[in-house]
Amino acid sequence: MERFIGALSLTLLLSGLAAVVQVSPSQNSTPNLLNAEILPALKGDLAQADAAVSRAELANILVTTFKLRSAHKTAAVSALADVPTSHWAYKDIQTVVEKGIMTVYPGEKFLPDRQLTRAEAFSVLAKAAGSTQQSDQLASGILANYADSHQVPRWARQPIASALHRGLVNIRSDQRIDPLSTMTRADIAYALRKYHLQEIPSGLRRSLSLPLGSRT
Repeated sequence: MERFIGALSLTLLLSGLAAVVQVSPSQNSTPNLLNAEILPALKGDLAQADAAVSRAELANILVTTFKLRSAHKTAAVSALADVPTSHWAYKDIQTVVEKGIMTVYPGEKFLPDRQLTRAEAFSVLAKAAGSTQQSDQLASGILANYADSHQVPRWARQPIASALHRGLVNIRSDQRIDPLSTMTRADIAYALRKYHLQEIPSGLRRSLSLPLGSRT
């Protein structure tokens, strides 16, 4: 019951943001983008639907949304060269690295301020959401439906196919995945709303399923 109520609350919040994005995707200011308890990294007046999402923000989003918990009270992974214990997302970054959801770069660097492409972010979201990995054949079949599927990096083809299969990707109006563009807060909100709608019983899901537009 607690999980259902949490999913319902988040769905209502994300529905509100989706309406803002659909009606006026070009407007920058979206105060109260998401409830601070759901996505703290995106709160406040500086939150913008078209703003890029950093790796540190995504780590925070994953831990908060999917309720990820470290199995250890202390750091269970090697110290990261660019994420000191004083970093605002230190615990979240440690958790997603420990669980293998996000990777570390050479030199034991996480690059917390680096922006993500849609291919990178949707791949991570698919993994965090527990999406079933598609076989090469199924992935190729799914990706073949999209005009720019050749732009999807080889390493991302299976997770992106899984994200597409789950409906987590906001496809552009000309049937493009747009995998190499920067991941935005609006993209994140779309994916999370779709995920949480899938977690709600079908009867309530129909009543909450508002039409969503795709940015072009």
